[in-house]
Amino acid sequence: DAAARVETLARFQEAALRHALRFPRARRVCYSTCSVHRRENEDVVAAVLPEAARDGWRLEPALPRWERRGLSDAFPEAEKLLRTDPALDGTDGFFVALFVRELS
Repeated sequence: DAAARVETLARFQEAALRHALRFPRARRVCYSTCSVHRRENEDVVAAVLPEAARDGWRLEPALPRWERRGLSDAFPEAEKLLRTDPALDGTDGFFVALFVRELS
């Protein structure tokens, strides 16, 4: 069923994002999906962010001029996320989170 597929994808996406954030010299990681589902978007970022923050990662606003931001009830920094709305933007689903860290 569709809900089970979204959950399976979200678990994979969490693992893939965690893997990308482990590269020791990485300074920027862009997490994006072509999904409208909160579980694949804001929920993945919210699940990974505490661990990422311990390693020096933070969220930066993705395309700050874009009007539609992450779902505000997802977590406090959701306004830094970008999402599209197919009904309003004439697009498919699209979501972006930009992780940044300073290396010494």
